[in-house]
Amino acid sequence: MIDKKIRNNTILFAIITGFCNIILTLAIMFVLFIIAALMIYKVFHSGSSMPIQIAMPVILIGGLILDFFLSIRIIRLVIIKFNLKDKINPKVAAQYLYDKKHPNPDDPRYR
Repeated sequence: MIDKKIRNNTILFAIITGFCNIILTLAIMFVLFIIAALMIYKVFHSGSSMPIQIAMPVILIGGLILDFFLSIRIIRLVIIKFNLKDKINPKVAAQYLYDKKHPNPDDPRYR
């Protein structure tokens, strides 16, 4: 049975991770939008708003994909740096610390 403190830490970890994930996604999309706008209006000297409207879905999808890869790496670094492996649910920690090339036999996934 998982300790109540570990359960509470895991819930807090999930809430903070979700909030930070939303902020990171919005920041990435904002940066991609600024880059697209600068390229469209300054480099290509477009006077129409059509190119930026076409770029918006690409920015949305690109921001979500970049966030997916970056957030996993950032969460992994945070777990390692602050030694959260023992403070949160072992299955949650194993999800982010899992290494396909070098699987850990102590990983709860093998049980």
